Amino acid sequence: MHPRILVIRRDNIGDLVCTTPLIFALRERFPRAHIAALVNTYNEAVLSGNTAIDAVHAYEKGKHRGEKGSIVSVYAARLKLMMRLRRERYDYAILATPGFAPRSLRLARIIGVRHVLGYSEPGKIHPRLDIALRYDRSRNRHQVE
Repeated sequence: MHPRILVIRRDNIGDLVCTTPLIFALRERFPRAHIAALVNTYNEAVLSGNTAIDAVHAYEKGKHRGEKGSIVSVYAARLKLMMRLRRERYDYAILATPGFAPRSLRLARIIGVRHVLGYSEPGKIHPRLDIALRYDRSRNRHQVE
């Protein structure tokens, strides 16, 4: 059985660009895996045409809904997407954010991903992370470095 991997990156365009090497590395390591990304509507174009990814799932943030959309419709659409992703039964979620990402972790758990990999701060235990990588903020480096 080939793994189903969901990369979650819910912040800015440049940050998602920094995540593309991870996606290519996953594809190289797991050539037959289903690799998908969960991103925001305003940065999903970064991944369009990326041959290393099988699917891009985008949701709209409430603060980016524009004048036409109601906050209720935005959250209803997000819930519908989360339920659809839940039916896809992902094996792994990678929270591709430098540092602990509680909102991304919550999304992964709502989706029902079996194993969640993400960063944890030194000395802290996050029981909802299955695979925790230590992130040392004291190094004070930008993710590009």
